[in-house]
Amino acid sequence: ITHFTYFFTWAIVFGYLTLWLEQEAHFNGVQAGFVFSMMSGVSLIFQPIFGVISDRLVMKKNLVITIAIGMILVGPYFQWVFHPLLKVNTALVGF
Repeated sequence: ITHFTYFFTWAIVFGYLTLWLEQEAHFNGVQAGFVFSMMSGVSLIFQPIFGVISDRLVMKKNLVITIAIGMILVGPYFQWVFHPLLKVNTALVGF
């Protein structure tokens, strides 16, 4: 359930991120592709860290609660951190 929740949520985020980048950040396809590439590269780095955290939380409800809190914070992150970073430097948004 935890892995399904994690990957399902990110599938939804990535599905709408392209539309959001085009409508809100006024990016073209090349710029949006660069943002996706940076995010994918950084996710490869953080996947082992996520594995260690999920191993420590085991299969308790704490893991599901942690994932839920993280996914709830995705919206504010994109609105108040991600969007201003796009204006500063496109490469920064991956981190």
